[in-house]
Amino acid sequence: MASPTRYALHGDHHGRVLHWLATYALAHRDVAHSPPITVVLDGRNEPEPDAVLFLKPEAGGKTQVNGEGYLVG
Repeated sequence: MASPTRYALHGDHHGRVLHWLATYALAHRDVAHSPPITVVLDGRNEPEPDAVLFLKPEAGGKTQVNGEGYLVG
């Protein structure tokens, strides 16, 4: 079970950050965004940030989606 989160301490801010990143990504087609997902950095580090903004591979970014559907890099 995930840890509980509160609206005033996390949810409201999280929603605002996601909206901000989505708005930015819509205006800048060379970037992509995502809500919380697993990001595989290497064999030992797989954080799940609250939000992700990354440069798309076709724009020179190093982040890829692997065969399992995770962001890598």
